[in-house]
Amino acid sequence: MITLTEFINKWNGKYLTVLSPGKQCFDLVVAQTNNLGVPHFPNNPSPFPYANAYQIYTDFGAFQSQYFTRIANPPVGGPLGGDIVVWSYPYNYAGGHTGVATGKGASTGASSDWFECFEQNDPRNKPCQLRNYNFSNVLGWLRPKYYTTLTKEQQMLAIINTPISDPDFRNKVRAIYGV
Repeated sequence: MITLTEFINKWNGKYLTVLSPGKQCFDLVVAQTNNLGVPHFPNNPSPFPYANAYQIYTDFGAFQSQYFTRIANPPVGGPLGGDIVVWSYPYNYAGGHTGVATGKGASTGASSDWFECFEQNDPRNKPCQLRNYNFSNVLGWLRPKYYTTLTKEQQMLAIINTPISDPDFRNKVRAIYGV
């Protein structure tokens, strides 16, 4: 397993194909789940036996719940680094969209809220890239249950980089853990 930063550095600016030669957003997410060691759905090359990206969230079932926690897009709070973000069916004119959150952003309930995501094929035919998004059309995200395999420092950095409404909290955490 490589870290999310290493995964991003490896694929940023390149096309990633896992399931089909189409270089789709789905491929990037499957590559990251492979990196995490998430098992594939029976008789399927990924943990998500679906045709469209939005189904990663809407058709989330018992198999996926063994490895992910499904989190609805809340009014306040954003995805952590490594969360799989999923957009609704109409995004990108059909099929939705998906990518891996970096944990950077702001989510306080304002219309200017945003998050950074590592994704592919948005706009169409673009290679893997870091891109900022607002929360419009985001159904929610899947949080891998693999955070326990991260070092304490990686866990703290994920927490520190998570958008929260208390601006003093990050400084308190940094002071306690010396990061």
